[in-house]
Amino acid sequence: MARTMDANPLDPRTSPYRPDLAATALRHVVAAPRYADPRPMEVVADLAPVLAEPDPGAGLVTQALFGESVAVYEDRDGWSWVQLGTDDYIGYLRSSDLG
Repeated sequence: MARTMDANPLDPRTSPYRPDLAATALRHVVAAPRYADPRPMEVVADLAPVLAEPDPGAGLVTQALFGESVAVYEDRDGWSWVQLGTDDYIGYLRSSDLG
């Protein structure tokens, strides 16, 4: 669980935070060394696996479909850390699957 500034824990499946980064909207809820504003994008692949880590062998969180909106919080080394617009799930997509 994230270290929140109040007694209510956040659901890590649907709340954009990690130990090193959190959404700017969570600035007064989650302590993080840095915060990021979401950058809106869309899935351009027919089907894009959303993974737990930026690694092709990581566990599958869910899948994103063509045209689905995502909020990108970080894009690094060919991977984007995103929150899906349909179900709010958080995970990693290949950056090439977004446009």
